[in-house]
Amino acid sequence: MDIFIFTLAVYGMSMALVYFNGPYDVISKFREFASRNMGKFGEVFSCMFCLPVNIGIIMSVIALITGTCFTPFTNMFNDDGLWWLSIIMDGSYCGATTYFLNSIQERLDKNS
Repeated sequence: MDIFIFTLAVYGMSMALVYFNGPYDVISKFREFASRNMGKFGEVFSCMFCLPVNIGIIMSVIALITGTCFTPFTNMFNDDGLWWLSIIMDGSYCGATTYFLNSIQERLDKNS
């Protein structure tokens, strides 16, 4: 159940940052600021694969620092001393699942 909630949380954050405007257009203004002033890093906020990878990496690092294993792979690899592998795998998992869910959503939107 935890992996389902984690996946939906990453998908929701990614959708909000890539597609939504937010109240008073805060998110869209942030995206515009990032694309103008942050160079290649600003492009992350327009990609539904790139952003979830970075969100997964950040969440994995937070889980390792705080000692709470709320990401899928910090649960698996934290006890074995493979913390670095959990960061890579969490980023990959987040990118793949979010891209998959986004592809399904786009296909359903196109058919309706």
